Amino acid sequence: LSSVPPAALQPIHVCVDVVGSWVLEAASKLANDEHALAERDKAVTERERALRDGESKAAEREKALRDKEKRITAQRCAMVDQVKKVTDQQKLLRDQERHVMQLQSSLRQRQQETMRIQQQAALREQEMKVCAQRLAPLAAAAAVRTAGDSTQQQQQQQQQ
Repeated sequence: LSSVPPAALQPIHVCVDVVGSWVLEAASKLANDEHALAERDKAVTERERALRDGESKAAEREKALRDKEKRITAQRCAMVDQVKKVTDQQKLLRDQERHVMQLQSSLRQRQQETMRIQQQAALREQEMKVCAQRLAPLAAAAAVRTAGDSTQQQQQQQQQ
């Protein structure tokens, strides 16, 4: 290379310089691309982490919603049970009211029967008083006759 005149090497130096600048430019682009890729990787990693956090939060919200649905279902079941109990109590109350009405009706019938019997007893008592008033003169006459008969019998016995 020392025997080659420097002017002849000039185009080679220019080529080397051009190729070197291309290599430097390519290396710079490569470095920039690697940096951009690293930034993109970092951004992707951040997005993935954010997605995982979001998925985790979504899973927590879903679990909270399922728990809330379970509580609501349990409350609904409890309400259905309470409605059934109230319905049963209302039916029992209606049955008891019907029984009370039957008892009241029976009591009214018995009271009416008692009043009828009392009225009949009062009528019979009045009839007995009327009969006693009508029989009093007859009883007195019979007593007088009986007394007269017994006196007559005594006299007949004494005469014998």
